[in-house]
Amino acid sequence: MLERCVEAGGLGNEMNNNLTTIGGGAVQWREPERAIAVLRVLVVVSLALLVAFGTPVNRTYLTFGCILIGLAGVYAIYVLRANLRGRPLSQGWMTAVDVALTVLLTAATGGASSMVVALIPLAVVASAVRQGLKSAMLAALGTGALFAAVTLAVSRPEISLHHRIEVALWWCCYFVAFAVLTGSLRRVLDREHERTVRAKAEVMAEHAEAAEERDLRARLLEVQRLREEGLRVLLHEFRTPVSSLAALARSLTVPGRLDAERRDEAINLVAAHARHLTDMLDGLADLAIETGNPRGIPRIRRTFVQDLAQASLTSAGIPAEHSTVSLEPSGALIYCDEHRVRRIMTNLLENAHRHGSSRVVDLRIVCTRSSLTLEVGDRGPGLLTAKHTSAILGRASSDERAPVEGLGLWIVEQLVSALGGTFSLEPREGGGLLARVVIPLS
Repeated sequence: MLERCVEAGGLGNEMNNNLTTIGGGAVQWREPERAIAVLRVLVVVSLALLVAFGTPVNRTYLTFGCILIGLAGVYAIYVLRANLRGRPLSQGWMTAVDVALTVLLTAATGGASSMVVALIPLAVVASAVRQGLKSAMLAALGTGALFAAVTLAVSRPEISLHHRIEVALWWCCYFVAFAVLTGSLRRVLDREHERTVRAKAEVMAEHAEAAEERDLRARLLEVQRLREEGLRVLLHEFRTPVSSLAALARSLTVPGRLDAERRDEAINLVAAHARHLTDMLDGLADLAIETGNPRGIPRIRRTFVQDLAQASLTSAGIPAEHSTVSLEPSGALIYCDEHRVRRIMTNLLENAHRHGSSRVVDLRIVCTRSSLTLEVGDRGPGLLTAKHTSAILGRASSDERAPVEGLGLWIVEQLVSALGGTFSLEPREGGGLLARVVIPLS
């Protein structure tokens, strides 16, 4: 990660282009190059003034000097405009033109006695700033050789050959000195810039690692929350059939308590509860292996609605005298996720039986080609209203430790949602609560 951040921080071969990227945003600083471009224009203006109003020695080759000043002016304006428009130019090419024009202007304005020679170090410094020490040294050596040739070639009667050689050697040495000094400073600044960018990149990497750690911690907490939620759901779902099995087992173990017919009925109920617990274990396997979702994986089966209703009433522990069942049409056969539908029906019936003060629980089932409608109504004293149920649903689905008793309707809501259906609660005429579930059938 650090290497990516450092690379994004502008380190590498492109540093000479004065481009720095910090924190994902590019910040371009081209002030040095722009300052050089402006300075180049000012130098041309100063040369024109020098030739026009300076001493006669500056007009040694006037025509040649005026042509060079014109070319230098056009070149300086072109470079400035390119810089203002953000168009990159070859640094080596500009250094060569700067050196050539300056040395030729030195020759046109008096050679060894020209004041323009003081401008040549500026070209060397500009090369060092733009390209670094190595390029600046090459530019200094080339400039020194060209200047020495021009100084020796431009002959003035009052300047001896010995003086011209002395001036050539003097300035050649100082050209190299300027290159070494400016290039070394450039190298120091580059290293300081690299350290700054690397430090910022390390800070960015630390922030990224901290953010990643926070995200991982949040995901782990969410997984833990889902696991605890699944365990509460399973505890609630296993409690009803286990309690019923315990009651049946006590009745079957007491001699003479049940006649032959009721004993056979109790044995059939034990088998039904065993099948129900098997389905619950299948759901637990789904939870552990596949999705981690307490709703489990759907299993579509061919189901008789009458059998489904009877099994749900038995699982909810509602005696026949405390329930009424209405089925439209009678003997309906559907294809559905039997396990989920039975869980929905059982939870609704158990909830109505618990809060209905042992009064009759009404179950109405309507089957059509496209939907299955379940209605469970009770005649409770109004303790469980729609508002109270909403509070239970909200508490059970929050991060709070909701009691197991408050999970029944929340489980219904989750299962109905998984089946693509709707779940509603409303007061009944004459008192009590009506729970309605509509499940689409394919």
